[in-house]
Amino acid sequence: MKYTTLQGLYRKGFSGETTLVFRTDVLRHFPFPEIDGEKYVPEDYIYDRIDKEYVLRVLPRILTICELVTSGYTDSVERLRDENPQAWLLYYGQRAEDAPMSMLKLKYISHYMQFARAVGKPVFRGERILPVPVLLLGLPGYVLLRLRHKK
Repeated sequence: MKYTTLQGLYRKGFSGETTLVFRTDVLRHFPFPEIDGEKYVPEDYIYDRIDKEYVLRVLPRILTICELVTSGYTDSVERLRDENPQAWLLYYGQRAEDAPMSMLKLKYISHYMQFARAVGKPVFRGERILPVPVLLLGLPGYVLLRLRHKK
């Protein structure tokens, strides 16, 4: 495959690390949101937005060699979620909107509901990302998250 979106690459079964290289003008068109009091927004929030307008050129060769460290991103995710709930709300809201109906979409909805609660945003009233019946499908997962995190 020569050209695809990042999501398309994963749907085709790709797993592992990637090196993403974007033209500067593309990244300027999709700036990271600035959220008062928060310092982190998941990169996938921007990558998903880019995926809607651009395709990637796939280069099946090694561009970078990295070493995974125990104090890296993966080990910091829980702390990043706690410290940046509005950013994660944006991320999970976007993923919940974009994903086709699946267990993964329900997971995104559940996490969206969790972060909406954390920032005090009503999920079922006012502006909604999804129709109420679809949001209700995420309720069991949200309850499980609440029990697990007790927040």
